[in-house]
Amino acid sequence: MVQFNEKSYTIEVNTSGNPVECWQELQSEIAFLFGIINQDNMRSDGFAHLAMLLDELRPPWEVARKMTDK
Repeated sequence: MVQFNEKSYTIEVNTSGNPVECWQELQSEIAFLFGIINQDNMRSDGFAHLAMLLDELRPPWEVARKMTDK
């Protein structure tokens, strides 16, 4: 679900499981897709919005370290 705020938007994804594991799998899948992009199949206007989303998906270093603490 997407919630639109005044100067941002929030995406909530129901993972039906461990959200950290799903998030890590998503990162892996996105990295794979970037690996198969080439001049023949890339959009002419690039991927600026996708890059912004990916940047926002990355937690700060200290938060990411705690994500795997048990």
